[in-house]
Amino acid sequence: MKTRERLLFMVLGGLLVLAGMILGQFVFSTAQAQAGAQDAMFKTVKCERLEVRNSFNSGAVIIGASAGFGSIFTSNASGEIVTSLGANEGGHGLIETRSKTGRNLVILSSGENDKTGKVFGGDLQVYNIQGKRVTTIQANKDKDGMIVLYDRYGNIGWSKIGKQ
Repeated sequence: MKTRERLLFMVLGGLLVLAGMILGQFVFSTAQAQAGAQDAMFKTVKCERLEVRNSFNSGAVIIGASAGFGSIFTSNASGEIVTSLGANEGGHGLIETRSKTGRNLVILSSGENDKTGKVFGGDLQVYNIQGKRVTTIQANKDKDGMIVLYDRYGNIGWSKIGKQ
């Protein structure tokens, strides 16, 4: 092949590449990198754990599955889990709020199990800042309401059952 023919083919190839680039701008949308991701719609997303993080890579919300039930945790600015929504060991609903250092402050459960696995009913527990339970409101094993007050160290100070 002569030099002139080679130059002609090179110019023709360059023009085809240039035409493809220009045409591609109008026909196809541009690809987006992860940092510039756009909103998307999915029918189903399946995973074992999903973490929503802020720009400082600190987890704000964690949705996970473990031991056969799901949980949702939210964290404060320092990364401590301060609320959780999930299930307890008996498989009943559970809501917890915690102090900014991660200590339980309030636990609300839709069922409390005794040692034999029997369910009494709902349970609300309030803790002091040292992590000691100071109040419990629950249904007892006879299905009556019960209130228990504890001292600052977690020792029972007073209890009352609603049965007449």
